[in-house]
Amino acid sequence: PRRGIGTAPGLRAEPALVATLKLGYRMSDAAIAYSCESAVAGAIAQSGVPRSELFVVTKSWPFADMKGKDRSASKPTKDGPALLREFEAHLAALRMGYVDLLLLHWPTARLQEHWEVLSSLRSRGLARAIGISNANAAHMAQLAGAAVQPAVVQAELGIASHRIA
Repeated sequence: PRRGIGTAPGLRAEPALVATLKLGYRMSDAAIAYSCESAVAGAIAQSGVPRSELFVVTKSWPFADMKGKDRSASKPTKDGPALLREFEAHLAALRMGYVDLLLLHWPTARLQEHWEVLSSLRSRGLARAIGISNANAAHMAQLAGAAVQPAVVQAELGIASHRIA
């Protein structure tokens, strides 16, 4: 889809998601760190839009906790099995059998281990495509030899005053 909507933490996103789905938007961008599973699942159910018409993006959170914005090299990260368990729980909370795009929210020192987990989720059909957010050239170089390459590299673009036509 050319247009989509991001989600805010918690249930406050649900009314906006329902409205945008009814307006014809078909892409939703969520994340484990946003705790928005109930809002996304509820909005989809309320909208009446079939899952097959939607493109759902979500992100796996690689850090051991959700506290603060610190993403330094010293922040503890999850191991691969913990990342896998968390994604499977996230998918169940979304009430979906798969997501269309799964992004690693932030690259860490465990980037290759985390990438292997995302690749395994793709091969199992739980994520149709995989990618990475907030990566730089050095991170991409680490993935250069991976059997599965990122389908998407998502970068945040912050614009103070932006109008969508």
